[in-house]
Amino acid sequence: MLLRKNDINAVIGCGLAYDICVTHTLKDASKHGFLTCIVKSGSKGLSSLKMDEANKMFQKRGVAIIDDEMTQLISRREDFPIEWIRLLVFQAHNELHGKK
Repeated sequence: MLLRKNDINAVIGCGLAYDICVTHTLKDASKHGFLTCIVKSGSKGLSSLKMDEANKMFQKRGVAIIDDEMTQLISRREDFPIEWIRLLVFQAHNELHGKK
């Protein structure tokens, strides 16, 4: 995968069609084990109901829903979403116990 070959381990998403394109992109990124989040203020959806469904799916998958301030903190490597910390702990636990 191109992202892994370039040592990219996090995907920060935003854009139009929050409830379609952005949701599917972030769902795939999280499925492949990337630290994943969506910048809510930088995204717009077509359907409030579908956006709510997307947010529930994000929570289930550990995709962080972040604001502009957290985006700045992440870019400066000063803070990270709790969802990322949970995922890293889970991944480390699985590696320690020989699980994938």
